[in-house]
Amino acid sequence: MGKIKEIINRIRNRDVLKSSFSHSISTEVPLEVLLEQLQISPALIDLVLERVEIPNNVGQYSSVDNYWYPHPPVLVPFFLDSGSYYRGVLKHFFCSRQVTFVDYSLEVGHFWEKARSSKQFITELILDIIMLEDGLSATIVDFFKQIDFKEYNEIDTFTLTYGNIPEYYDKLINFEVNTPLIYVKSIEQYDGDFPSTERLFNKAQVYNACSFEIANQMYLEDIVDLPDWLKPKVNQQELFKQYIIENKLKEAWLTLNSTGWELGNVREALCLLKTKTDDKLFHLVADRWINRFELSTWKIDDVY
Repeated sequence: MGKIKEIINRIRNRDVLKSSFSHSISTEVPLEVLLEQLQISPALIDLVLERVEIPNNVGQYSSVDNYWYPHPPVLVPFFLDSGSYYRGVLKHFFCSRQVTFVDYSLEVGHFWEKARSSKQFITELILDIIMLEDGLSATIVDFFKQIDFKEYNEIDTFTLTYGNIPEYYDKLINFEVNTPLIYVKSIEQYDGDFPSTERLFNKAQVYNACSFEIANQMYLEDIVDLPDWLKPKVNQQELFKQYIIENKLKEAWLTLNSTGWELGNVREALCLLKTKTDDKLFHLVADRWINRFELSTWKIDDVY
């Protein structure tokens, strides 16, 4: 049974998260407002909002308004690909983690860091466009000018030598520094704080990681004092409540963004965390997640 069908059909018997407040009608948060607060570049926002049409787009950069899939609130999706696949920005709260860009396939079940800036995200998008067009046509050059992207000749030259083989993306313009974890050759070459890929484990970040950032559970087998939220079969709702009582908001946040949550409980947990912080950006992220969930066809006892 596929991951999506499993998510839809599986009902887990967990206690409903209890809180001292009543849930109110959710607040609609326009994606543009949220992306601006996340300091996403105007060029990328124009692409997300379809103000500028992406050439050769066969569905890999579709609007997130088309459908909502269950995902932890640390992810702010801005593109939807086919096959229950999100592209978006990862924003942690209550801890010192960098904002970064990730892909997330529900079938795979974990994030992978694909870009560390808006410029890198657009660079890879343009590389894909050039590969599909088989060179620089007038149409795609006009597109580059619309988004004020000037380095397309360098990307075209890269494709002539390396194509679109990810193994060589550390040589791609705008990726030569601040290279995403998925494209570095070794952990020693990486200067970011994303926790893992299927090849590499950034062990220093395990205490700042949620389970969706752990690509291989074998990485955790030899960790001394493994965080409780990363342990198998833990009751995440009960653990979250304990962290709230102890005012450990980082731990509560990472617990909320790990597997084992019913969607209705996620909503209540976000509302509770909103009472613990005045951070405007957190409120926007929480309100958009809640609103999109409530407008979706998913039920409160569906899970991520």
